[in-house]
Amino acid sequence: MKWAEGIDKLGIALYLMLCIFAIFNIYSVKADLGQKQLIFFGISLFVGMIIFFMRTKFFENMSAIIYVGGVLLLIGLFPFGTEILGQKNWYKFGGFTMQPVEFAKIGTTLMLANYVSNQDFNIKKRRSLLTSLAIIAIPGFVVLMIPDVGSLLVFTAFVIALYREDLSGWFFIIPFVFGVVFFSSLLLTPYPILIFVSLLGNAVLIFQLNNIKFNSSIITLLLIAIFGITYISTINETIFDIVCYVSYAIGLIVLINLIITIFRVVKKEASVNVLLKAFLIILIGSFISSLSFYSVQVLEKLPKHQRERIEVLYKGEKAFRDTSGYNLLYSKTAIGSGGMTGKGYKQGSVTQGKFVPEQETDYIFCTVGEEWGFLGSTILILCYSVFIGRIYYLAENQKSTFNRVFGYSFASILLIHFAINLGMVMGLFPTVGIPLPFFSYGGSSLLAFSIMTFIFFKLNYADKNSLV
Repeated sequence: MKWAEGIDKLGIALYLMLCIFAIFNIYSVKADLGQKQLIFFGISLFVGMIIFFMRTKFFENMSAIIYVGGVLLLIGLFPFGTEILGQKNWYKFGGFTMQPVEFAKIGTTLMLANYVSNQDFNIKKRRSLLTSLAIIAIPGFVVLMIPDVGSLLVFTAFVIALYREDLSGWFFIIPFVFGVVFFSSLLLTPYPILIFVSLLGNAVLIFQLNNIKFNSSIITLLLIAIFGITYISTINETIFDIVCYVSYAIGLIVLINLIITIFRVVKKEASVNVLLKAFLIILIGSFISSLSFYSVQVLEKLPKHQRERIEVLYKGEKAFRDTSGYNLLYSKTAIGSGGMTGKGYKQGSVTQGKFVPEQETDYIFCTVGEEWGFLGSTILILCYSVFIGRIYYLAENQKSTFNRVFGYSFASILLIHFAINLGMVMGLFPTVGIPLPFFSYGGSSLLAFSIMTFIFFKLNYADKNSLV
């Protein structure tokens, strides 16, 4: 059929497989919720059909209105929202609830794609960079005020789309280093961490002051080398002392280099921007270094439930089996008890016994692990991986910048949701309340992800049938 040319059949098939498999698993946990999810799925398909018959330019032209509407819905939660499970991030209409943050993601995706596709956009220019980051930060700030930490993490997905449009890799490296230093400081003494920060900071300064360009290979080798040196320094005191002396020597070289650069700037032989960036690196390095000493105090300032969710990662869920470790303990028990092929549909003793709270939403994967086993879990993970990879692949091959940015943003949102949710139920990431896309129970989540799915496949369909 000629009209079907350009429809990505693999992507649609994977979407349907995930949604249908999800309904079966939700029905296994709670039959009434499985029936409701089937209705939500039918509504999502109906909305998807409407999207497929809409004009392609509609999404680009209406992006600003949809974006503002999403932000206003988030702001409206403060006076009109309903608190569920300790968070005021829902609207309640009779027997139905709606989570506006899911639809704010759609508006942000459309708005960012629209702005980046502007002919004047250049991520290397300060105005373009700040405006694109502001588009992400505005709804992100409202989400932080709710507060909804899980959803806030998802908004970092848009940075991946900007990276495809030539955003500096430092937007990933600096938060990564912050995270490594924070968590390492909870387990180690601060001195090896200070060596790591010192070596990394000085290496970056040497590159910056001498105008040496970075690339991904250099950054990777640099991080591996510094991690290796830091690890070696912890073996015994003699090696630690040697590494410290080497760090001091490198620091002295950098200081001399910095003084020379200051003189060059005074003589107008070098740009003042080089000096400003150098002092910014020193400021960031100093802040990270202080974090290595004060991370424990920072942790203590967090609310009790948030602090325990982080401590579970390195103290084990059994230490908090009656509080924050309860979900994780029974989730891992359910997944592990499934064995290779699982106990069978509706035969899981842990999930059927309702031991895992929220097992139809955030912890739905434990149902898959217990009832379908390692094989079923692997197949599900492969389906998600292929689906997300497919969207990235199609996005990369779009003729339109708008289509490409939308596709990258959508795929990255799915990737963040997928990675954090699985890490959460397996004890690799703190519990933050992030649903598994298409799979966790919830009409708002399913409808929002379905809308983004059909918008992208509509854009891809139009792109494949375009004569330009």
